[in-house]
Amino acid sequence: DTYNPRSIEFIVVSGILTGSDISVEGASYKVNITDAPASFGLADLNGHAVTVKGYFAGIAAPVIKILAAEVQDDGLFKVIYLSEDFNFLPAAYGNKILYATSPSEVRFSSWKWEDPDGREKWGWTSTPAPDAAAKPATAAWLYAREGYVKLGKTAVAGDLISPKLSALEDETVDVVVTFKACGYQTADGVQDIGHHLNISVIGPGTVSTPQFALEYYKTKEDGGDTYIWQDDSSNAYSFEITGATAETQIRFLAGPNIGVITTLGPNNSNRVAIDDIEVIKAN
Repeated sequence: DTYNPRSIEFIVVSGILTGSDISVEGASYKVNITDAPASFGLADLNGHAVTVKGYFAGIAAPVIKILAAEVQDDGLFKVIYLSEDFNFLPAAYGNKILYATSPSEVRFSSWKWEDPDGREKWGWTSTPAPDAAAKPATAAWLYAREGYVKLGKTAVAGDLISPKLSALEDETVDVVVTFKACGYQTADGVQDIGHHLNISVIGPGTVSTPQFALEYYKTKEDGGDTYIWQDDSSNAYSFEITGATAETQIRFLAGPNIGVITTLGPNNSNRVAIDDIEVIKAN
């Protein structure tokens, strides 16, 4: 069916731009931007969410035409399968300054949940590993800090394992994982000999980058007391998993092995802070 308007009708449309077509969520039609001037830069907005204001220019089913007066970029469209910012971890669970020791950081097994099933519903886990010098002698060496987590302690490596990517349902897709992380050093600049984060999957999928060498947290002299490490672009990382499914889990391991470290050298430590993990569909 076709229809040409007999009067000027101003309309506003929001959706995902592909070429000059806008896909509107839940709609059985598309909207086509007709005769768009080069100044709109539609090619640069491909795959972005947009809001288009303009004039109804007719129907050629299943396409509605619009003469655009304005195209607003609402950002790159992302299909998000998993996201965690750890903002539920309070200041009482550990100082946001990475080298600070007060209040004492709280180990994963001692986190409190209002819901008795809260830990299971959250879904993130950490691997228990032995450390004969500690009490208990076997534990998951994952610690809370205000708004983020720390993997490992002195000379003992810890990990963080995501829930299964259940949002993929029956799909097998490639995904991009973004996160923020930094290595540990003391206020006066004593760095852990290890500053590596190892990446793997449990279940289907292949990781593009199995290891990252991280930048260190700042010293006190360099402004560590006020350093918001998550806002430092040098602490932002990403990798791709090809062939991920609803059974895929992502493992972040701080160090060469889980548990006691004996192979790194002087202090045998590889502590890592991690935050803002997001798993999205690859373009």
